[in-house]
Amino acid sequence: MYLNCKLLFAAVYAVMSSAPPYLALFYARIMHFSSDQIGVLLAIAPFVQSVACPFWTHVVDKRPHWHAPLMGTLCIMGGAAILFVMYLGKQTEEKNRWTLEISMLWLTSACVFCYAFCSGTLVSLVDSAVMKILGANKIMYGEQRLWGSISAGLTVFFTGQIVALWNNDLYAIFIVFGLSSIMFILLAFSTAIDDPEGYARSEYSDESESVSPLLRSTTNNSKNEKTYGTSSSYQRLLLPAEGSGQPANINLSLNLPQSGYFDDLLQSLSKSMSYASISSLAKTVREEADDYIEETRTLTMGLALSRLPSMEASMAGILPYPQQEVEAPSAEMMWNRRIVSFLTTVFLYGVTLAMINQFLFLFLSKDLGVASNWLGLTGPASAIMELIMFLFCKQLTERFGVTKLVVVAHLVTMIRSLAYTFLVPNLMVTNFLALILQFCNGIGFALFWATAVSEVDNYFPPTQRSVAQGILAGLYGGLGTGFGCFFGGYLFENYGGAVLYQSAAITSVVGIVVFLIGRRE
Repeated sequence: MYLNCKLLFAAVYAVMSSAPPYLALFYARIMHFSSDQIGVLLAIAPFVQSVACPFWTHVVDKRPHWHAPLMGTLCIMGGAAILFVMYLGKQTEEKNRWTLEISMLWLTSACVFCYAFCSGTLVSLVDSAVMKILGANKIMYGEQRLWGSISAGLTVFFTGQIVALWNNDLYAIFIVFGLSSIMFILLAFSTAIDDPEGYARSEYSDESESVSPLLRSTTNNSKNEKTYGTSSSYQRLLLPAEGSGQPANINLSLNLPQSGYFDDLLQSLSKSMSYASISSLAKTVREEADDYIEETRTLTMGLALSRLPSMEASMAGILPYPQQEVEAPSAEMMWNRRIVSFLTTVFLYGVTLAMINQFLFLFLSKDLGVASNWLGLTGPASAIMELIMFLFCKQLTERFGVTKLVVVAHLVTMIRSLAYTFLVPNLMVTNFLALILQFCNGIGFALFWATAVSEVDNYFPPTQRSVAQGILAGLYGGLGTGFGCFFGGYLFENYGGAVLYQSAAITSVVGIVVFLIGRRE
């Protein structure tokens, strides 16, 4: 069922997981860039994607009939940019003289910028396309995205094996990238994304339509209702009971006043052919998944992924659809100590993981002598553990609370980072230990991202959640990852890999301290 959606996710994650994870190695071995130059190149993508994701999703929200062809066109443009990087590598090896006085670094930077602006946004566009195709069945979104997660792990694995079979020739990564891109382009241009009448209208349109609720009301107790943004209730909102098993959810009773916002929200959830921007769709599918889990007491991997928007889909919320009743968080909320410390922690965790992950293949290969086939195994290891943790994050949050899980995520990341510095180069046991440490990446990231998404929903009212989730993704995947690449490249070049990973561990500890300061009563 919905095979085209599954194939779209599988193809787009194959594109993102073929050449990009190995580019740092390519820059170092083939193009002979220094580590600080590599850091600059790696930092371009997260900064550009922070702008490109909301830009392109806004374009397809306004022009839905462009959606499928735009995905294919952007993949062509981004793919051409990456393949030109391969050509630049050939020129560097052959030591050709350039008639134009343009440095290789600037040309490569331009290619990376083009790739990030075009192909770097494909995941968010596929997210939006899949939700439109699913329509009233968008609660099945997680089942489709699961194919993307599996594809990402397998693509990293097979790319590493192919490089090893080609006698560690890194040009093999572009073969996998090219084939993945062709597959996605064909799927994109052949996918029919419905453009039903009324799509461009606001999700909260007042036009009269017959509706039938997708979900039954779970409660009609007014005591469970929460108000947001007012001084009288704000402190209660910011201090949810941890470990109580009672996560903060909005009251979805159909008996609310007809003029109320929540009634309009429920009507929008019930419209089988009503579409809105990706940020709004991600919000509603998250709410539907939570309500379905609470009502049926069942949890599958698909439902678990439906509860958690992708990073790129969250970034799209920074630029909400203009006709929706969406607003930016108020200054009172954003400058509250609890929220400031939480968002600062998100930024620092993004810096930490970027310092670890963006230079991991370079460190394992250059400093520890890990072969390419072992590098490929890190993909499935991380993907498997992420999926397992995503499956149980809801129960873990209700059992232990946000504070403990965020601290555990930081501690796991800190231990992993320090452990790399104790590995001995060129030993078989080092390969096994490096693979085991990659499981820690899945644990740390999944725990942190799942709790962060839930915490943002606890902090902000429904009208502000899309923008707030966009801020969350921008701080983590945009600013945090970008600055982490800059700092990581500088440290790697001037002080070595051991100092880089020790610094990442220190940054993780700082993140714990900042987070706990905000949690103080």
